[in-house]
Amino acid sequence: MVRTRILQPGEVEEVRGAIEECRLPESTLFAVREQRCRQLALEGNVLAAYLDFVARLGAAQHEELMKSPPLPATAPKGAWLQASSLVWRSLRRLGQATVNLVAEQERDYFSSLPEREEPWFLAQAEALLAGRMPDVVPAMAPLTAAALQLEWTRYVLAQAQIPPPRNQEAEVCPLCGGQPVAGVILAAGKAKGLRYLYCGLCGSSWHMVRSKCSHCGEGRDLGYFTLQGEMEHVRAEACGDCRSYIKVMYQQEEPELEPLADDLATLALDLRMAEEGYARSGMNPLFLPGPVICS
Repeated sequence: MVRTRILQPGEVEEVRGAIEECRLPESTLFAVREQRCRQLALEGNVLAAYLDFVARLGAAQHEELMKSPPLPATAPKGAWLQASSLVWRSLRRLGQATVNLVAEQERDYFSSLPEREEPWFLAQAEALLAGRMPDVVPAMAPLTAAALQLEWTRYVLAQAQIPPPRNQEAEVCPLCGGQPVAGVILAAGKAKGLRYLYCGLCGSSWHMVRSKCSHCGEGRDLGYFTLQGEMEHVRAEACGDCRSYIKVMYQQEEPELEPLADDLATLALDLRMAEEGYARSGMNPLFLPGPVICS
């Protein structure tokens, strides 16, 4: 049995300078997600059809990212994204690329995008990011999320720098403010055994110690749930104090994991956690299966 030593909160300050606190996304993240979704779909996952759709969406995102001109590194963070028409343009392009992949009754939403006004999309984006799914057109939710992911990733890659060291761990992405989709326990290099929370929007990741809840910060009542015999490298870390959970994925057990794809493929674990009375902290913008706690 392999044993890894978990850093305790009091020890973190001693090694702060040795830890890479934030990691920028790779320019290939959408292509990697596409490949992982296809792999999981071929393995017969219960959400194989949706995973195949996300794979095709990832291919379209990657194509758009590769052919889009780079953003100016001086672009202001939040205000730039809200005011920019680039996200709206990306939504229309992704819609054109995926219109034939959705059910016939949903194609009207995709086909009507050129006639829609930008404020309509911004309202959809704000509702999705806030977890207000009743206000989001279901057929448009994955496409809206994909457009936001594409432009946030473009923005972060343009910065080419990580934020300064923090005095404490962040609940949300320090680069774009996005919610974490999962935590990943890395398996190699100096970061081996450390947990990084993975942003569901820009694909960045940031360090968070493993001995406490990533939502409320408590560590006295953490439990772990998994589905026996089914993707056991993904476990739900549940906090008895705030009754929230986040999925933790172990890279050593599954080197090919991709956080968003593996999260989608473990919907049954979300259903189990709901039965146990836990609400999910953070979110996967490509799929919101139940109650979500957003920071």
